[in-house]
Amino acid sequence: MVVIEAYDLTKIYASRHGKHVVVALNGLTMTVTQGEVYGLLGPDGAGKTTLFKALLGLTKPNSGECYINGIQPFNPRSRGNIGFLPEKPQFPGHLTARHLLNLAGRLFEMKPSDIEKRTDLLLEQFDLHRWPDFKIKNFSKGMIQKIGIAQAMITDPDVIILDEPFDGLDLRNKAELTKIIDKIRSDAKTIIMSSHHRSNVEALSDRIGIIKKGKIIRTIEIAAIREGKCLYEIEGNIGNVMFEVPPEVGKKIRVSMTNAIVELARPEMINGVIDVMRQKGICIKSVKPMNTKLEQSLYEDIEEPQFETPTVPEHTPTEKVLI
Repeated sequence: MVVIEAYDLTKIYASRHGKHVVVALNGLTMTVTQGEVYGLLGPDGAGKTTLFKALLGLTKPNSGECYINGIQPFNPRSRGNIGFLPEKPQFPGHLTARHLLNLAGRLFEMKPSDIEKRTDLLLEQFDLHRWPDFKIKNFSKGMIQKIGIAQAMITDPDVIILDEPFDGLDLRNKAELTKIIDKIRSDAKTIIMSSHHRSNVEALSDRIGIIKKGKIIRTIEIAAIREGKCLYEIEGNIGNVMFEVPPEVGKKIRVSMTNAIVELARPEMINGVIDVMRQKGICIKSVKPMNTKLEQSLYEDIEEPQFETPTVPEHTPTEKVLI
């Protein structure tokens, strides 16, 4: 089941006087399925945080649509089952970890008994129970990230969004946080997390989306690539059209309204799959092999500078910011 969907999202920011524009999202399309860990990999300015803001209803795209559990962000119900860790989180320094979790639970209108139960569990799970009276202003960077993920988990949500959870952490704290996120994924949670460091997301993700200049330019099936499977990604106007892949040819790995990923017995069998889809009236836009090894060349594109002055069509609405 698809949990997170984004179709052709575009978000443009402009300066106060409209002299400069930044295309933060540029026709971005992606899907995340239930129980999947999806890593969003790209440098600063690639559009990762803007995508999360669009999914959470914190910013309105200029065009395109997005959904969480089939609900659009302008509907508050879309956020009822989501936990969110923002990039570089800042919490009231005078609070302790217990007070922060209690506040988070009250904001979600949880019962006091449930808040207490979840707080005790999370403090133990995140190894923060040893500092019951330690104020957040005295927390280390690693402790801030821990309590940040803990507050995102207060309602035991099924969908968790983590924006740069490993940013600024040393090797020891990264290892601890990796174990925590791995434990969360074992509970069948759907997780989407961003990073600009390959190693941070590679060990945890089922798929990695490479984001560049506001667009997903490549999607990587981690397990399948490591196992050397023959995978193809087919983009097209699939919509709700059903098609079958004969067992002797291969099988469908994942299908959304805009793309399909198929595993084949041999590369040349992709032609038969294309024929089947065309017979169903599906207009195919592109076919890409995905059996590339995980090597540095796979990530070369994301090292290029992100910011440029794009051409923006006349009368395109933009959100003005101070630049």
